[in-house]
Amino acid sequence: MQDTPSVIHRLISELEECIRVAVEAELPETATLIRMAWLDLITRANGISEEEFEVFLFALESEVHVAKHIATPEFVQFKRKAAES
Repeated sequence: MQDTPSVIHRLISELEECIRVAVEAELPETATLIRMAWLDLITRANGISEEEFEVFLFALESEVHVAKHIATPEFVQFKRKAAES
């Protein structure tokens, strides 16, 4: 029987191929589900706990949320007017 780390790495490689095939077959929902399994294995392979992953996702989501508000056309116009003053 193979040890767990080598099985995980083999599964990661196989899932990467499955993702590629699903994308080529224009099956986005299937590709997304496979990516979720792939991400689970990546976190396991790198010893990332569920709590650490949730903190990472929260930080990433916060950055995206902030970026959406900063990049609004109103903000860009406001910056231009302030620079002209």
